Amino acid sequence: MSGAALRVEARPPAAAGRYPGTMSLDDDLRRVREKMAALPPRLDPQGRPSSEPVAWRPPLRKAEAAAWEAEHGVALPADYRAFITRVAGSGDWPHCGLIGLDAADWDKTDTPDPAVPFPFSPASPLTPADETAYRGALRRAEADRGWIPLCTEGCGMDTVLVVTAVDPGTAGTVWYFDVAHDCGVLPMVHPSTGAPLRFLEWFELCLDARASGEEPCGSDLVPSEFLPW
Repeated sequence: MSGAALRVEARPPAAAGRYPGTMSLDDDLRRVREKMAALPPRLDPQGRPSSEPVAWRPPLRKAEAAAWEAEHGVALPADYRAFITRVAGSGDWPHCGLIGLDAADWDKTDTPDPAVPFPFSPASPLTPADETAYRGALRRAEADRGWIPLCTEGCGMDTVLVVTAVDPGTAGTVWYFDVAHDCGVLPMVHPSTGAPLRFLEWFELCLDARASGEEPCGSDLVPSEFLPW
């Protein structure tokens, strides 16, 4: 359960109505909405633009999000909660689609428990560098704690959002989850600053990449020192 230390700035948990950043949450949501509206059509299996636009499901009612929080005993990160209650509840993108809060279409055999604190941090993720510690963490199901799914690329390569964590600054950050290929559970960071990504930051990077004709937003956002290849 270790790897080379990553130098990142500690970030406080998001406060209500704002998340760490330079602009207000309202400004960020407006900018993201505009980019979603301008998103190019989906790509077909051959990677060619199709005639079908990306479909987004309606936002959840605030009462629905609150009921989920009460049922699971966690508080959703402020920027994610604002997105799913004011912009879209789920959608056909990124990758195989933005998964709804109920995660009805989540394909994992072991359902993660979002209420049990996530035990890793950006400076100490779960990597196979220490084989004994890595296998032990998997046996104890430590990888399935404290997060909800965001999207999947398929074949066990997923993106998840930490909602509760042992390290308070880790709650609200986005992680790459791939134990199927023994890649690990790894933080996604901003390519310019190296700071851990929060939901809206990650989602906007995905939108920008798609607008430029690319389709990353997976392991490409993980610090190279944590990747096994």
